Amino acid sequence: MGAGSSVPARKPKQQQQQRIRRTKSWAVEDTSKIVDRPLSRSFILQLQCAFHEIGTQRGCRSENYLQQRGYGALVGLHSNWIGHFILASARLSDRLLEEHHLIYQLHSQHIGAVINLQVPGEHASCGDGVLLESGFSYTPQHLMERQIFYFNFPMKDSKEFDLDYMLDICHTVDSQIAAGEKVIFHP
Repeated sequence: MGAGSSVPARKPKQQQQQRIRRTKSWAVEDTSKIVDRPLSRSFILQLQCAFHEIGTQRGCRSENYLQQRGYGALVGLHSNWIGHFILASARLSDRLLEEHHLIYQLHSQHIGAVINLQVPGEHASCGDGVLLESGFSYTPQHLMERQIFYFNFPMKDSKEFDLDYMLDICHTVDSQIAAGEKVIFHP
Protein backbone atom coordinates (compact mmCIF):
# COMPACT_ATOMS: atom_id res chain seq x y z
CA MET A 1 0.00 0.00 0.00
CA GLY A 2 1.19 3.50 -0.74
CA ALA A 3 1.76 6.20 1.81
CA GLY A 4 -1.41 7.82 3.10
CA SER A 5 -3.75 5.08 1.87
CA SER A 6 -6.37 4.12 4.43
CA VAL A 7 -8.34 1.53 2.47
CA PRO A 8 -8.28 -1.79 4.32
CA ALA A 9 -7.27 -4.87 2.39
CA ARG A 10 -10.15 -7.26 1.58
CA LYS A 11 -10.12 -10.70 3.10
CA PRO A 12 -10.20 -13.64 0.72
CA LYS A 13 -13.73 -14.93 0.16
CA GLN A 14 -13.23 -18.14 2.10
CA GLN A 15 -12.02 -16.18 5.15
CA GLN A 16 -15.03 -13.84 5.22
CA GLN A 17 -17.47 -14.79 7.93
CA GLN A 18 -20.73 -16.04 6.59
CA ARG A 19 -23.72 -14.27 8.08
CA ILE A 20 -26.55 -16.52 9.14
CA ARG A 21 -30.04 -15.87 10.35
CA ARG A 22 -32.07 -18.30 12.41
CA THR A 23 -35.66 -18.44 11.27
CA LYS A 24 -36.60 -21.25 13.64
CA SER A 25 -34.55 -22.87 16.35
CA TRP A 26 -33.53 -25.57 13.86
CA ALA A 27 -33.47 -23.63 10.57
CA VAL A 28 -30.49 -21.62 9.36
CA GLU A 29 -30.62 -19.37 6.31
CA ASP A 30 -27.68 -17.81 4.43
CA THR A 31 -28.13 -14.03 4.40
CA SER A 32 -24.82 -13.10 2.78
CA LYS A 33 -26.62 -12.17 -0.42
CA ILE A 34 -29.15 -9.86 1.26
CA VAL A 35 -28.33 -6.22 0.66
CA ASP A 36 -27.58 -4.32 3.87
CA ARG A 37 -30.07 -1.50 3.71
CA PRO A 38 -31.77 0.10 6.70
CA LEU A 39 -35.54 0.24 6.62
CA SER A 40 -36.93 3.73 6.65
CA ARG A 41 -38.26 4.81 10.03
CA SER A 42 -41.71 5.64 8.64
CA PHE A 43 -42.01 2.16 7.10
CA ILE A 44 -41.11 0.58 10.43
CA LEU A 45 -43.74 2.72 12.18
CA GLN A 46 -46.36 1.68 9.61
CA LEU A 47 -45.51 -1.98 10.20
CA GLN A 48 -45.59 -1.47 13.95
CA CYS A 49 -48.97 0.22 13.71
CA ALA A 50 -50.32 -2.56 11.47
CA PHE A 51 -49.16 -5.26 13.89
CA HIS A 52 -50.55 -3.40 16.91
CA GLU A 53 -54.00 -3.62 15.34
CA ILE A 54 -53.93 -7.41 15.08
CA GLY A 55 -56.09 -9.02 17.72
CA THR A 56 -57.54 -5.86 19.18
CA GLN A 57 -61.18 -4.95 19.15
CA ARG A 58 -60.78 -1.24 18.36
CA GLY A 59 -57.51 -0.79 16.45
CA CYS A 60 -54.21 0.31 17.98
CA ARG A 61 -53.46 -0.86 21.49
CA SER A 62 -51.87 2.53 22.12
CA GLU A 63 -55.29 4.12 21.70
CA ASN A 64 -57.04 1.78 24.13
CA TYR A 65 -57.12 3.52 27.50
CA LEU A 66 -57.89 0.23 29.27
CA GLN A 67 -54.41 -1.04 28.36
CA GLN A 68 -52.65 1.99 29.83
CA ARG A 69 -50.28 1.36 32.71
CA GLY A 70 -51.54 3.09 35.81
CA TYR A 71 -54.29 5.67 35.72
CA GLY A 72 -54.75 8.06 32.85
CA ALA A 73 -55.36 11.74 33.32
CA LEU A 74 -58.72 11.50 31.52
CA VAL A 75 -61.15 8.60 31.79
CA GLY A 76 -61.66 7.04 28.37
CA LEU A 77 -58.51 8.43 26.77
CA HIS A 78 -54.98 7.04 26.96
CA SER A 79 -53.28 10.10 28.52
CA ASN A 80 -50.50 11.22 30.88
CA TRP A 81 -49.47 14.56 32.33
CA ILE A 82 -46.10 15.98 31.33
CA GLY A 83 -45.50 18.53 34.04
CA HIS A 84 -48.37 20.67 35.30
CA PHE A 85 -49.62 22.22 32.07
CA ILE A 86 -49.17 19.71 29.23
CA LEU A 87 -51.14 16.52 28.74
CA ALA A 88 -49.96 13.93 26.18
CA SER A 89 -52.68 11.65 24.85
CA ALA A 90 -53.81 9.29 22.16
CA ARG A 91 -55.96 10.73 19.41
CA LEU A 92 -59.40 11.97 20.30
CA SER A 93 -62.42 10.70 18.40
CA ASP A 94 -66.01 11.85 18.12
CA ARG A 95 -67.08 8.56 19.71
CA LEU A 96 -64.75 9.03 22.70
CA LEU A 97 -65.76 12.67 23.12
CA GLU A 98 -69.40 11.56 23.38
CA GLU A 99 -69.07 8.26 25.29
CA HIS A 100 -66.69 9.48 27.99
CA HIS A 101 -67.83 13.11 28.20
CA LEU A 102 -64.32 14.25 27.35
CA ILE A 103 -65.34 17.87 26.74
CA TYR A 104 -66.52 18.07 30.37
CA GLN A 105 -63.30 16.39 31.54
CA LEU A 106 -61.17 18.82 29.51
CA HIS A 107 -62.96 21.78 31.08
CA SER A 108 -62.69 20.30 34.60
CA GLN A 109 -58.92 19.88 34.12
CA HIS A 110 -58.65 23.50 32.83
CA ILE A 111 -57.49 22.34 29.41
CA GLY A 112 -58.14 25.17 27.00
CA ALA A 113 -56.48 23.94 23.80
CA VAL A 114 -55.96 20.79 21.76
CA ILE A 115 -52.68 20.65 19.84
CA ASN A 116 -53.06 18.16 16.99
CA LEU A 117 -49.76 16.95 15.48
CA GLN A 118 -51.47 14.62 13.02
CA VAL A 119 -51.37 15.02 9.24
CA PRO A 120 -54.93 14.87 7.83
CA GLY A 121 -55.69 11.29 6.78
CA GLU A 122 -52.75 9.84 8.70
CA HIS A 123 -53.34 6.60 10.64
CA ALA A 124 -56.65 6.02 8.89
CA SER A 125 -56.77 2.40 10.07
CA CYS A 126 -56.01 3.16 13.74
CA GLY A 127 -58.69 3.34 16.39
CA ASP A 128 -61.92 4.79 15.03
CA GLY A 129 -60.30 5.76 11.71
CA VAL A 130 -60.61 9.22 10.19
CA LEU A 131 -63.62 11.29 9.17
CA LEU A 132 -63.86 12.41 5.56
CA GLU A 133 -64.90 15.97 6.40
CA SER A 134 -62.01 16.70 8.78
CA GLY A 135 -59.35 14.13 7.89
CA PHE A 136 -59.03 13.34 11.60
CA SER A 137 -60.78 10.94 13.97
CA TYR A 138 -62.84 13.82 15.37
CA THR A 139 -64.42 17.06 14.25
CA PRO A 140 -62.34 20.01 15.52
CA GLN A 141 -65.40 22.25 15.21
CA HIS A 142 -67.03 20.35 18.11
CA LEU A 143 -64.17 21.45 20.38
CA MET A 144 -64.24 25.06 19.24
CA GLU A 145 -68.03 25.26 19.70
CA ARG A 146 -67.41 24.36 23.35
CA GLN A 147 -64.71 27.03 23.93
CA ILE A 148 -61.69 24.75 23.51
CA PHE A 149 -59.08 26.13 21.13
CA TYR A 150 -57.85 23.85 18.37
CA PHE A 151 -54.44 24.04 16.69
CA ASN A 152 -53.13 21.72 14.00
CA PHE A 153 -49.38 21.49 13.48
CA PRO A 154 -49.08 18.54 11.08
CA MET A 155 -45.95 16.51 11.72
CA LYS A 156 -45.46 13.51 9.48
CA ASP A 157 -44.10 10.57 11.48
CA SER A 158 -40.29 10.46 11.69
CA LYS A 159 -39.73 13.71 9.81
CA GLU A 160 -37.44 16.48 10.98
CA PHE A 161 -38.73 20.03 11.25
CA ASP A 162 -36.97 23.34 11.18
CA LEU A 163 -36.52 25.51 14.22
CA ASP A 164 -39.15 28.08 13.16
CA TYR A 165 -41.85 25.41 12.96
CA MET A 166 -41.00 24.09 16.42
CA LEU A 167 -40.91 27.63 17.82
CA ASP A 168 -44.42 28.24 16.43
CA ILE A 169 -45.65 25.24 18.41
CA CYS A 170 -43.83 26.40 21.55
CA HIS A 171 -45.20 29.94 21.16
CA THR A 172 -48.76 28.58 20.86
CA VAL A 173 -48.35 26.43 23.97
CA ASP A 174 -46.77 29.29 25.89
CA SER A 175 -49.62 31.67 25.00
CA GLN A 176 -52.18 29.15 26.29
CA ILE A 177 -50.26 28.59 29.53
CA ALA A 178 -49.83 32.35 30.00
CA ALA A 179 -53.62 32.68 29.65
CA GLY A 180 -54.01 30.26 32.57
CA GLU A 181 -54.99 27.24 30.46
CA LYS A 182 -53.44 23.81 30.03
CA VAL A 183 -52.96 22.06 26.69
CA ILE A 184 -53.39 18.54 25.41
CA PHE A 185 -51.14 17.15 22.65
CA HIS A 186 -51.92 14.18 20.47
CA PRO A 187 -50.13 12.65 17.47
